[in-house]
Amino acid sequence: MTFGEKVRRLRKEKGWTQAELAKLSGLSLRTIISYEKGESYPKKRSTYDVLAEIFEIPSVELRSETDELDFQNLPEIPESMMEVIRIFNDPDLSGEEVMAQLHELWVKRTSE
Repeated sequence: MTFGEKVRRLRKEKGWTQAELAKLSGLSLRTIISYEKGESYPKKRSTYDVLAEIFEIPSVELRSETDELDFQNLPEIPESMMEVIRIFNDPDLSGEEVMAQLHELWVKRTSE
């Protein structure tokens, strides 16, 4: 069950209209409609938390494995971006070393 399907089910269980849920949550009616249609989902964890509190459930229950990204349809990450990711994810580098390596990478890229 997707996030939007959960929101719709929980809202109907409470007997609320979309407008009532919007008012209770501080979200716009358009946002609630968009969530329920599966057109969008919250970008902030705090939105999940607000909705969960209103529905009286743990916020983790609003998230769904079917809401996860479809990794097969993601664009491939360019090698240049992968280099940046590797630098940032290297636990053995200090902040200064990260900055130095990023600078070296930038110099290399701009001189090509």
